[in-house]
Amino acid sequence: MKHKFLKRLAISGVATLILISMAPVGVSAAWVKNEYGAWSYTEGYGYATGWKEISGTWYFFDSLGQMRTGWIYTGGEWYYIDLSGAMQTGIIQIEGKIYLFSSSGAMQNGSAMINAKLYNFDDNGVCVGPDYPTPSKGFDYYGNNTTPYVPSQIINENESMTSEIPFNGTDQVKEYKIKFKDPDVEDDDQEVLKTRTVPEDTMMPLYKPTKSGYTFVEWNTDSNGDGTGYNYDDKIKINKNITLYAQWKEVKEN
Repeated sequence: MKHKFLKRLAISGVATLILISMAPVGVSAAWVKNEYGAWSYTEGYGYATGWKEISGTWYFFDSLGQMRTGWIYTGGEWYYIDLSGAMQTGIIQIEGKIYLFSSSGAMQNGSAMINAKLYNFDDNGVCVGPDYPTPSKGFDYYGNNTTPYVPSQIINENESMTSEIPFNGTDQVKEYKIKFKDPDVEDDDQEVLKTRTVPEDTMMPLYKPTKSGYTFVEWNTDSNGDGTGYNYDDKIKINKNITLYAQWKEVKEN
């Protein structure tokens, strides 16, 4: 009888040890940056997806768990997220146009009463009319912070922004154009990969283009690759018009 009791006790002890060894070890949440520069947020044993509030700021992660920036369309609503990943609310200026975002971040359209004054926003969320509310923040195309214009400096939303915008009789807002080109393309219309216009002193992030049969090497200020080179994940300060040429290395099949 005593022998059977000791045997059962031994079996019970082994089972307890197995259960303890199988118990999950706690994993703390943390930001993780992958090799391509994309940010994710660990949540237990996986990555956060969708909307996630972190330290009082709302972020949006795609189905792969990568943090998104810029314009986001989800749940039937448009949202704007700056370069740091923070969802924006309130009166925001983006590429010179003024938008209104609710406290939950959704872009608004139609009429809205702001500080006891009625303003109108078209179907694209852009403020239209003779008067504009004063934006609390300003962003360029990439989500970099810019100085928002006061209402008297806003021009017709259908016009392109130029350095002719007055700055209350003092300085003018200077803007410069950046062209990304593929020097190997013979057709001039296809040579330009992208064109961006940004305010002076913008720290503009570059990007990594792709081309079938080639590996991207760098961006260069000279079409032959003899100028200043930049990696695809670099940021460059823009204080003049600039053209960057993609440099490629052909992938040879074995």
